[in-house]
Amino acid sequence: MVGNLTSKLSSNYSTMLTFEEKILIVDIRLFVYGWIVLPIALIGLILNGFTVLVLLHPRMRNFSTNVYLTTLSIANMVCLLNFIFLYSLRYLVSYEYFIKNVHQPYVTDIHPYESFINLIYGIWSPIFTTFQLYAIYLTVAVTIDRWIYVTWPLKADTICTMKNTFRAVVFIFIFCFVYNLPRWFEIESFAQVSVTNRTYYQARTTQFGKHYIFNQIMRKYGYIIFVYGLPFSILLFVNMGIVKKMIEAKKRKKNLLGQYDHSKLLIKNGIRTLHETKRTKTNKKSLMLRSSIASTFKVDRKITLMVMAVVLAFFICQFPYLVLNILATAHADTKWFHITKPFCDLLAALNCCINFVIYCFFGQNFRDIARVVLFNPSFHPYNRSLYIKSQNEMIKKNSYVHTETRSAMDANMEAV
Repeated sequence: MVGNLTSKLSSNYSTMLTFEEKILIVDIRLFVYGWIVLPIALIGLILNGFTVLVLLHPRMRNFSTNVYLTTLSIANMVCLLNFIFLYSLRYLVSYEYFIKNVHQPYVTDIHPYESFINLIYGIWSPIFTTFQLYAIYLTVAVTIDRWIYVTWPLKADTICTMKNTFRAVVFIFIFCFVYNLPRWFEIESFAQVSVTNRTYYQARTTQFGKHYIFNQIMRKYGYIIFVYGLPFSILLFVNMGIVKKMIEAKKRKKNLLGQYDHSKLLIKNGIRTLHETKRTKTNKKSLMLRSSIASTFKVDRKITLMVMAVVLAFFICQFPYLVLNILATAHADTKWFHITKPFCDLLAALNCCINFVIYCFFGQNFRDIARVVLFNPSFHPYNRSLYIKSQNEMIKKNSYVHTETRSAMDANMEAV
């Protein structure tokens, strides 16, 4: 994440850097932000917007996991807008100004786009950092949601209700807003008049933003603890718990399927001939039950793997920024810092876009609904008459399958 590294909008570089190094840094930023991050961010906006549309479909939106993923996509869209306007367009539009600034560090005029960024930065920065932190803790929340489903599968539906999910989403946003509340008083904009008699805006850190306590809390201890330390630790330990529970669940699944394998059951108890006639009658229903158990486990396992893949992508893309933020206090004016930061921003932008690919890879239901939204308008929820008809047909079909599965379970219990 970039919230701790964007407080300075000045294009002036440290005197520690040589002229050639400053030119190199500007060129790297133009290449990374302007030609790589910009198309990634634009594609990410489209993919996240489509993800929201799919997850808000009536067949998807009534699951707690999908509520978290929907909100996460919205938060990612805000982060991508920041990359577009504060980084990509800034270096594409103002590149000549930055080069001129390298040659003449004390320019008497400023590019109009740079002036616009300076004007809105005091408001945009706290909004952006709030949604950055929001995306981090939504990732934590969806991981805990899957941990509950894996650990207490029978109680999960009573714990992860839609009401509790919405409460969690709102509570996380309030926490992120309150944490970033001091940032609203960190930056201020002020107007100046150039030698050409044109009014432009500059941004500067307020006295509050320069205060020692503010910097120690918001940029050092609070940042490391609440932005990275706490969420990273929770994600690490919760995912370890999920892996452990999934291994145990896989073993239980094998045992459960073996329980309804009559040939194994009768041989084990030494009474093979006792229920030989019943085995033939209940064989078909037993196979239906075993298929239902295996299918349910497979679907739930894919959802859990999908969430774990989201977390893994988060770790890979955000960990370099954690290291960069820790070292920023002592090395913020060095050459390697200015060269490394754009590539960390690139990873952060990729993290905001990659979730759609993960959903498509692991989520069969997500792929089905995506095809419905794109290619089958008769099933689209906004086509009310055809949609209600298709929903009624699916309800009847699901009710029939549920009845047959329950009958198979009862028959197998009697046979055992």
